[in-house]
Amino acid sequence: MRPLTGTDPRAVGGYLLLSRLGSGGMGVVYLARSAGGRLVALKVMDEELAAEPAFRQRFRQEVDATRVLAGAFAAPMVEADVSDTATMPWLATAYLPGISLQETVTRHGPLPAATVWMLAAGFAEALAAVHRAGIVHHDLTPSNVMLLTDGPRLIDFGLAALAGASSRTRTAEPLGSPAYVSPEQALGEKVGTASDMFSYGAVLAFAATGAGPFGDGPAHTQLYRVVNEEPSLAAVPDEHLRQFLAYCLAKDPAVRPTLQRVMQGMEPIVRQVAAAGGHWLPPAVLVEIADRTRTAENATLPARYRPYVSADDTAFGRLISRRTLFRGALGLAGVAACIGGCSTFVAVKHSVRYPWSFDEEGAHLVVAGNLAFVFTAPDNLYALDAQTGRQLWTAKTREYPDRPDIVVANGNVYVFTGNETNVFNATTGRSAWANSDAWYGPATVSGDTLYYQGPLPDNSLTAVDARTGVERWHGLALSGLIPPLVCGQIVGVVDDGTMAIHGIDARTGKQVWSYQTGSSSSLDAKFLAGRDHFYYGNQGRFLAIGAASGKVSWQTTGPVAAPVLVGNTFYLGAQGGTLHAYDATSGKLRWAFPVGAEDDQFGAGTQPTEADGMVYFHGSKDKAFGLVAASGKKVWELDVSNPNVPNGAPAVLNGVVYVIQDENYVKQLAAVDARTGKVLDTRELSDFGELTIAGRELIYVQTGAGIVALRAVR
Repeated sequence: MRPLTGTDPRAVGGYLLLSRLGSGGMGVVYLARSAGGRLVALKVMDEELAAEPAFRQRFRQEVDATRVLAGAFAAPMVEADVSDTATMPWLATAYLPGISLQETVTRHGPLPAATVWMLAAGFAEALAAVHRAGIVHHDLTPSNVMLLTDGPRLIDFGLAALAGASSRTRTAEPLGSPAYVSPEQALGEKVGTASDMFSYGAVLAFAATGAGPFGDGPAHTQLYRVVNEEPSLAAVPDEHLRQFLAYCLAKDPAVRPTLQRVMQGMEPIVRQVAAAGGHWLPPAVLVEIADRTRTAENATLPARYRPYVSADDTAFGRLISRRTLFRGALGLAGVAACIGGCSTFVAVKHSVRYPWSFDEEGAHLVVAGNLAFVFTAPDNLYALDAQTGRQLWTAKTREYPDRPDIVVANGNVYVFTGNETNVFNATTGRSAWANSDAWYGPATVSGDTLYYQGPLPDNSLTAVDARTGVERWHGLALSGLIPPLVCGQIVGVVDDGTMAIHGIDARTGKQVWSYQTGSSSSLDAKFLAGRDHFYYGNQGRFLAIGAASGKVSWQTTGPVAAPVLVGNTFYLGAQGGTLHAYDATSGKLRWAFPVGAEDDQFGAGTQPTEADGMVYFHGSKDKAFGLVAASGKKVWELDVSNPNVPNGAPAVLNGVVYVIQDENYVKQLAAVDARTGKVLDTRELSDFGELTIAGRELIYVQTGAGIVALRAVR
């Protein structure tokens, strides 16, 4: 509260003005007292703005919204004068004995996590009442959320409008507070209740951190961040609260939670607070509310006559110990899982032993830096924080592949299903291209270019900018299911129609060479690209073709299982259960290691990992090996007794190899010393492991039951 100025009126509409409560875009709000002694908040419209029909109409809308929303979640309307004859229209609402969230955080710092959860629950109830009335607030900010002893209230409906109202413009109508508006509101697009949900998340982020999620600076800078950048939530101390806020702050309105879902998830909060005892607000805030209430009630008295009550004598409940707040915060940790629904946090779990797990059968994992992407049947793609498992966004593909090929590059996520390409922004999950609804055939990304086999009628090979989808060239007609690959400046494509492999200039789309294979590709055909060669395996024949010349450099025959190119070494599992290592350029055999497995046990197990001069692989369902990469000399072997040979190479991190095994019918991941083969530790798995991936500090295991993230041994 601030004293009245010399230019402030002393009375409006029969109300005696006592002090200033604040000011806004359309006028000043006063603490006032009616003739009968009732305290009210009196908002008086600026006289100059009142002369503008558009602003006067907006003030009428605020009055109408306030009248409709009279109740427990907003300041009840007392009286108003918005007639055409009123020089300064005014609105009187019941005085709320509280403090704004803005002032609370400014004076007392960020709120504890338990308090923020309480605020989120009450805030959601209040906002739900607004939306049930068919109103979108449009200006949810920390200044417009009042904290009372019995819960939060929403104020200032100066920008409120009916849900689904036409788009707002920055010139004709106020935009709202730049740091808290939604992306669609910032762009002047049509907004709905989902816009308020974005602002709701931004306000809660301020409550938890003391700063808006898009930083400070000029309005245009903040609006740019709102539209184009991700919110800064690293300072939010509670992990589950970060998950929830990220969900609310999704750029795509369709991804944000509904209030119904939020309120359902908040039900455990009420029970937890009742069990913990104490008040929802910190003691210091309660004391300030009490002091402000007494100050307002005695506003007309000289200061020396105001009664003093010590902080310990407040009537707002006992002081809350730090232990009680901490216990309450722990109890609320799982609330985010209730809020997101089946498409949000429901599949991600946390435990002391495992940082996180994604429990859904058939989940397919790709890890790229700090991001983990999980594809689940039939068509769901999830983006997670690779360290915490926190869900960042989810999207749907338009086709239902069993095992999609997922590539992260150029700030996008490319999901190749074999028949089409889905392109999503890696940060937001939005469709990355304006024309990404088009149908694409087999495709690949190389650098900043996407190459794909186009749709009928010509199935032409096409190159587009991988960041924007803008076409660069349109060329050779093709027929086949194998994606094109790039080696140097040549795009290699397999054409089953002509039974040929073609070399295409990556810059122009012009054909450079063509090699006749003599047979159509089988379902087991392999096509790979190395430093200066393409490699093609089909029907017992494996050959290397010079990328520049189109000529065969070397070839081998016989059953070939899962060829793998690591650096400049080609690993081939061949007849007799032997792993061969070839120089990928010359085709010279470097060594052959007898695994001792039968052919039918040797397929997927031949995918090696090279690290620090060693090569590691699952040789069969019974053994895993560590060899010297240069010579093929065995350093160690390990019994794994795994009936399901993994589909990928073993993960290696900081001198430890992670091997999937089945020890006495217990499915587990073994951490093995890379030099000696000694088992350092084991971690039990819920199902047979299919794939291991090394992250920065974690090891990710794809199992039949889902994904689990485990802490590295050392």
